[in-house]
Amino acid sequence: MEENILLTVASPDFVLGGRYEESIAVKKLKMGAFKGKWIVVPYEEGGGTKTAFIVSNVKKIKRGRVVLWKPK
Repeated sequence: MEENILLTVASPDFVLGGRYEESIAVKKLKMGAFKGKWIVVPYEEGGGTKTAFIVSNVKKIKRGRVVLWKPK
């Protein structure tokens, strides 16, 4: 799972603004037991991650948050 966390921060599908000035990297998992689910990794600039978790519905995570970055 550590590899998925690092990949999510390095190459997210999109990044949300957190409530406490952290960024939240989000990426859809394409392989393994969690295929089709989303990994969510809040992190601080400089690389410190606070936690990581898996969700099936990313809409709840996006609700009320600003999208800071997404691919064009």
